[in-house]
Amino acid sequence: LRKRVFSFEYHDVFAVLAILAMTACGIDYQNPLDSLPIVFSNLIIFMAYFLCANLVRSRTWFRKCIFALTSSAFVASIVGIVQLILGLLSGVDELSEALAAFAQFKTSVPSTFASNDVFAQYLMIAIPFGLIHLFSGKNTPKVGSFFITLVLTAALSITNSKYAFIGI
Repeated sequence: LRKRVFSFEYHDVFAVLAILAMTACGIDYQNPLDSLPIVFSNLIIFMAYFLCANLVRSRTWFRKCIFALTSSAFVASIVGIVQLILGLLSGVDELSEALAAFAQFKTSVPSTFASNDVFAQYLMIAIPFGLIHLFSGKNTPKVGSFFITLVLTAALSITNSKYAFIGI
């Protein structure tokens, strides 16, 4: 068995800078204690980078992790797009009673997450991995990977989050 060791390389500096920038963007300076859940969710989401970079050493496991991340983000993105469509349809008179619960999704889409900000942060992590999946290997289906990355980017743009504007 090979011993797992935490390694910190020069490109990890950019990940740490991104973590610090997103954490600073999430702090409400008028009432900092109310922003602690957002700050902690930022840190947890961005620590996924160090988990992948330091624990997943083999190429096969790295590809499996990338596929799992992009496929789960794809499903969450599809749910978010459906929420937006149902939210827009809730304004139609014939459908307004049946779709009244979706009226809140006309402006922001949280998908299966607690808020649209957390969903946008998750997509900001998943989109680069989708691009890695798109451009890595000869056996990767390019059209499928491109479609998944396109759906992730579309879902990021409809979250109407400040993180989406940073990510785009």
